[in-house]
Amino acid sequence: MRLLIITQSVDDQHPVLGFFVEWIKAFRADSRIDSVDVISFDNASMEIPGCTIHRINEASKFRRVMAFRQTISRLQTDVVFVHMTPIWLLAGSDIWKRQKAKMSLWYTHGSNSWPLRWAVRRSNVTFTATAKAFPFASPKVAAIGHAIPPSFSSVVRRPSIDGTIRFLSVARMMPRKRIVETVEFFSRIHHIEPRSSLDLVGPTLGSDEYALNVKKRIADLELQDAIRIITDFRIADMPDAYASHDAFLHLSETGSLDKVVLEALASGCAVFSTNPATRDALGDSWSYSGVLDDAAARIAIERAQKGVTEEERQRIIQAYSLSVLVTKILDQLSK
Repeated sequence: MRLLIITQSVDDQHPVLGFFVEWIKAFRADSRIDSVDVISFDNASMEIPGCTIHRINEASKFRRVMAFRQTISRLQTDVVFVHMTPIWLLAGSDIWKRQKAKMSLWYTHGSNSWPLRWAVRRSNVTFTATAKAFPFASPKVAAIGHAIPPSFSSVVRRPSIDGTIRFLSVARMMPRKRIVETVEFFSRIHHIEPRSSLDLVGPTLGSDEYALNVKKRIADLELQDAIRIITDFRIADMPDAYASHDAFLHLSETGSLDKVVLEALASGCAVFSTNPATRDALGDSWSYSGVLDDAAARIAIERAQKGVTEEERQRIIQAYSLSVLVTKILDQLSK
């Protein structure tokens, strides 16, 4: 099977898309894949053994589209996998149809658009993580779960040796991730357990005003010594970040199961999540649906102290491994 992957970036240093490098490697490792071509729209220089990366970075949209169509016209492709960019499936669908290539799209986001709707129609199959992670219903949409790269499952836990309780939040600095609310909830935790700390990890990505609001709230609550904001980080460092914290605070309102929750548990970091999708997927152990009061803060502390059993960690790893996800995708595309 000759596979063509379309993605925005092939760069393991990218603060948001760095994880996708592991996806490409997992596809290449499958015995059904004869060759992998990747089209990427960035200026990075990273290469992946066994894959041919075609970088398209023309400034104008017109020249970018023309370069894209010229590139896919000269490639020999059996299967196309477009990651999170439905417009590129539309841009190449007529060429791939003539080549008799199967077209697939991966999309996990609440945003709806006409390119997405048309891309779903033209695709053979559109993959998403969960039904709630996709903005509309379609018989062509297959919900197949999230994926945890091997680096998260192989990390070694680093427990605290000074008695502190270390909380972590991993999310972009934006309102629907509820970072301000996370800070306010942590203030309750810190009042009950003054030795606790919180690291807020995530890029601002243009949300500088919101980031300033987060900093102001930290100052208002006099938590400057207990909370760190970390915007400069590498994807490769994230497994160790989870493994060196005791609990993950997740107050996001995405409406679907967030991959960061699975990454935390796979790394042995306990979870306190108010997202209903966490309860739907993982049960009551890591979710919370009540008011974020002092009682909730004590539950978060208790979970941090109790931790994650090795049995639970292995359950998450086996159910959500990257290799399992890639197998599901290729099984569908091999039909």
